Amino acid sequence: MAEHGTFIWNELVTPDPDACRKFYGALLGWTTKEMPMPEGAGPGTYSIWVAGETDAGGMFKLDENHMGEKMPAH
Repeated sequence: MAEHGTFIWNELVTPDPDACRKFYGALLGWTTKEMPMPEGAGPGTYSIWVAGETDAGGMFKLDENHMGEKMPAH
């Protein structure tokens, strides 16, 4: 179990990954490592959030192939 205040893995599914990358990069100083989506997960890029040298989460594009048209960002 993580210590109180320790950041754990989170995922962001958003229709605008570029805007989120800029926002969280400026706000928290995070960067991303990009990689192709795993086979069967759909087209696109999966971004790993990097805090310093620690992988802290992931992000991918919300589109009709993943979640349907009416799903909000989460």
